[in-house]
Amino acid sequence: MSMTTLTLLVTEELQQRAAAGHQRATTADAGGQASLLLFTLGPVQDFIAAARRTSDLRAGSYLLSSLAASALHEVVARQGKDAVYFPDLSSEPELLRAWESGGKLPPDLALPNRFLAIVPAGQAASIARVCEQAARDALAAAVSTAKEAFETYRGTWGWHEAAHFLECTWAALPYAAGSDYHEAYQTLEQAVGGAKALRLFAGVDSTGFRDSLVPTLGALVPHRDASQKEVDTLWKKQQDRGRLRLRAGEQLSAITLTKRLFAEHAGRHAHDLFPSTASFAVADFKRAVLEKVGADADLRSALEHYQMALTPISDRREVRYAGEPALPLLARLATASGAGEVARWLAALPGDWLFDDFLTPVSFEREFDLKVSDDALKQAREALRALLRVSTAAHIARPSRYYGLIVFDGDRMGKWLSGEKTGGISEAGHLAISAALGVFARHLVPHLVEKQFLGRLVYSGGDDVLAFVSFDDALPLMQALRAAFSGHLSGSDETGYAVDWTQTSGSVRVAGQQRQTLGPEASASAGLVLAHQQEPLQEVLDTGRSAEKAAKNAGRDRFTLALGRRSGGRFTAVGTWRAGSGTELLPTVTHLAKAIQTGALSSSFLYDAQDALDVLSVLPEDAVRLDLRRLFGRRTERVKAQAGASAEQAIEALWQSTLAPLLGATPTPADALHLVHAAVIFGKGGDRDK
Repeated sequence: MSMTTLTLLVTEELQQRAAAGHQRATTADAGGQASLLLFTLGPVQDFIAAARRTSDLRAGSYLLSSLAASALHEVVARQGKDAVYFPDLSSEPELLRAWESGGKLPPDLALPNRFLAIVPAGQAASIARVCEQAARDALAAAVSTAKEAFETYRGTWGWHEAAHFLECTWAALPYAAGSDYHEAYQTLEQAVGGAKALRLFAGVDSTGFRDSLVPTLGALVPHRDASQKEVDTLWKKQQDRGRLRLRAGEQLSAITLTKRLFAEHAGRHAHDLFPSTASFAVADFKRAVLEKVGADADLRSALEHYQMALTPISDRREVRYAGEPALPLLARLATASGAGEVARWLAALPGDWLFDDFLTPVSFEREFDLKVSDDALKQAREALRALLRVSTAAHIARPSRYYGLIVFDGDRMGKWLSGEKTGGISEAGHLAISAALGVFARHLVPHLVEKQFLGRLVYSGGDDVLAFVSFDDALPLMQALRAAFSGHLSGSDETGYAVDWTQTSGSVRVAGQQRQTLGPEASASAGLVLAHQQEPLQEVLDTGRSAEKAAKNAGRDRFTLALGRRSGGRFTAVGTWRAGSGTELLPTVTHLAKAIQTGALSSSFLYDAQDALDVLSVLPEDAVRLDLRRLFGRRTERVKAQAGASAEQAIEALWQSTLAPLLGATPTPADALHLVHAAVIFGKGGDRDK
């Protein structure tokens, strides 16, 4: 971001807010001085990632956001919202209303784990301590709720460990209006970073029984000297109760259990969970059915038959606890389908239930510790197979077993906020960047992920995003997020957004108003992992984060695709969002995938090209490209059959819209073939049951 761009972002309103916040701080101070306060809490990534289920992942993010909200509220209650420079509270109207009314926190709360505020200099330390205590009190209340839910029939030992979980770090620095804000902010960042590096660790009394998700934490036990049998009995009884959604053999620590039950503590519905990985995998199938079921009597009849076959099983108490909400886009499609209740039922049906290998006694005993007769499940399997036959006749692809996880992060945001990227920054400039990030994180991202595409957000705080998405929507969603970050969007939240790289104002339309993003000079990197729905979630998260880091290490403003079948390992493909030639790589990969899906190009081209590249690698690149063009023509049999006399023209047009731009936009032919490999995986549709 240049100084010119930053100047455009700093409106008169933001200048007035900065002045008002500073004046209130100096007025409240006995010496008429103000201080900048930078406050952070953690741990963040490791805590959120300690999840076996997607609902645990979202619960961890929501819990940390809630603790951040408790701390930040203490600043706002004393100094007003204008005192907060980051995050942008004007993008959090529901949170502000909750604070004013004392009501429930918004269900989509996604605050960053840090805030920056201007406070009275003489009160900075006391305000920071109050913020820390508020966060600790909020955590203690959540732990107390979890303890009450867990100890229904007997006491347990190990709850004390939760008190040592939260890490709060802060620094305050006197700051006078007109002084060097850039230098002051850098000093604060360095102070907080140094404090984190030197933090002390308190020893915690623990047993040898470990948390199934976080082995560094001790699992709850009946008493300090409990035997293995006593511990196993405790957790087996809790599993039988169903409420904690425990898998067989799962044993949790106080803090992990608190995370799992936090939605209930926050006043949200006990069944307001997060869709499973299987539900993201089958979302494309559900969308296709919902788009046709209202007008297709056979499809509707098959769907109703499957619903009836499942009812005796799905109404069992143990199974009802495992229910989950529909993806937002599917819920809207169900309402619009005209098929009534059965459409809403399909939208919310857990994804596993669309695979017949799940409908077995072994699966139900493993997932729900529930014995179901094979006869009952046989009827359900037959009804599901009938539904799939009818859907295939309606030209609907079978459910995929793969889904996408997107890890997205703005580039060099620390340098932007410190002023290094802009040649200096003011209080109002910091507010301007915060406001632009608020437009992205709290308006554009939720709309794109959950209204335009088949996805759900885990979090979207500032410049970073973690989201699940269906197989088919993975590439277009990642492209849309990158465009949104720099404001390269046309349309609105009412009509829908479209990627538009010619839109260079950085302004987007939100709720009937033009709102400013960071602008066309902003960049971001992202990683996309395609994962099998049965792959361990923590491994998927690790792969996603590694993919995002690989994109940054390759030069930033790039994406990494971590793809491959569950049985065959993964490969990665790295590319730029837009090449110097103007080629958009992800849409080109999508177009190539469509050609493979329709049979216009055989996937055998990839293997021919890889073999040829091994032999031709010593030749000049122009010669390699000519040979790839020859191999391309050999693998376009369907184009030749359909185009007849104009086949050569059709093949050349396909080459110019797929392989030619990929070769022109990547450093080497080998890099282009990595993207071709990605197109083959998307073109084959993941692992779809035949």
